Amino acid sequence: MEHEPEKFEDVLARVKFLEGLGLSQPYAAGAAGSTANSVRVLRHKIKKAKNASTKKKKGRRRGR
Repeated sequence: MEHEPEKFEDVLARVKFLEGLGLSQPYAAGAAGSTANSVRVLRHKIKKAKNASTKKKKGRRRGR
């Protein structure tokens, strides 16, 4: 199974738009051609990827 990032972004954009119009997430996901659980997972993965790229690695500091 190949991943299609463009398709995922398109689905999430549609869901966001439909939610802005007042639809609940399950109905918006269905209208966008997806499921509520799939949209939830995609949002989580995007949020996780953004957080991982913005975090700075900190070294250990020892007070001597």
